[in-house]
Amino acid sequence: MLRYLSCLLLLLGACATDSSKTNQEKSAANEDKGPSVNDLAKPNQEKWLSGQVQNPAKGKITKLLVFGDSFSDPGNLNKLTQGAALPPRVFYKSRFSNGPIWTDYVSGGLNWTLDNYAVGLAETRSGGSMGEAEIPSFLQQISENKSELKKMDFASTLVVIWVGPQNYIKHAVKAQDANQNPVTEVLEKQVKSAISDIQDGIEDLKDIGFRQFVIGTMPELGGLNRNPKDPPKASDVTLYAATSAHNSALRAMLKDLPKEMPEVNMTIFQAHEVNQKTNENPKNYGFNRLDAPCYVGNLQGRFDGVKAFCTDPSGYKYWEYVHPSSKMHCIYASQFLADISAAGKIGGYDQAKALARCNEL
Repeated sequence: MLRYLSCLLLLLGACATDSSKTNQEKSAANEDKGPSVNDLAKPNQEKWLSGQVQNPAKGKITKLLVFGDSFSDPGNLNKLTQGAALPPRVFYKSRFSNGPIWTDYVSGGLNWTLDNYAVGLAETRSGGSMGEAEIPSFLQQISENKSELKKMDFASTLVVIWVGPQNYIKHAVKAQDANQNPVTEVLEKQVKSAISDIQDGIEDLKDIGFRQFVIGTMPELGGLNRNPKDPPKASDVTLYAATSAHNSALRAMLKDLPKEMPEVNMTIFQAHEVNQKTNENPKNYGFNRLDAPCYVGNLQGRFDGVKAFCTDPSGYKYWEYVHPSSKMHCIYASQFLADISAAGKIGGYDQAKALARCNEL
């Protein structure tokens, strides 16, 4: 009888343990088995650019505060979906890449603290969803965290806003005609809305107390790799037009903004420009493949076909169809550091040396 009761208790305990598993654990157990992205990362890779800046305290900044989308997401979408998206076996620490992203390289290189509210698939204003998870927009990333933001030291915080692509990836298809050419007035309306949202976010953050901002230009959306299983999106012609119009309007807004907000300091992160350089001269940056992703699969970690990564991750600009490899993120970080160096926020930085360091990845 005692033996029977002991067995029964063990069985009940096993059931209780199984029922208490989190959705994240279940998702991890059910994801496609295959290679692990962690095998591709170098030890302490987040510190890869450490020592590249001789005077990181020149501008008396000690914190990086980030808002944005998948380019900057440190794992927030994974948490919101309870592990369903971006499993860490395929996406490094649930980032949209195969290693650290640009924010990791910047904060690790400067030894600054990092608060990152960016969420993958975020638009500028409209909230989205993935399964049952609600995805906060850029403006919601601010409004939903105001109590925390108000506690920060404004003088030592550099705010970074890098957002916009999802607006056009999702909606630019509505701004083209039957021949998939852009309809100018519709596209201009979408661009005006996105830029207005970014300006509204800057004003919200300014009202909270922040004064130092870096705003990123949008990398080229036209010509990106496409997942054949995704729903139809806008044509490359339309996306090229959207990218050009967005960046022109963004620069114009930032040029005029000091008239309305003279107390804020603005720096432009030349993300589009450095991205274009890698497109035009990929071999100068160590890339030999721009036309395919290293990981062929979806954001849930399911491979399409063979469960294997590419054999030369360092030579691929993209990890997933549209999301950069960690090496490309290092290049973005090198440009970010160059831009804030030119603005006097850090000192003793040589971008050529940083790029050479990135090329070692």
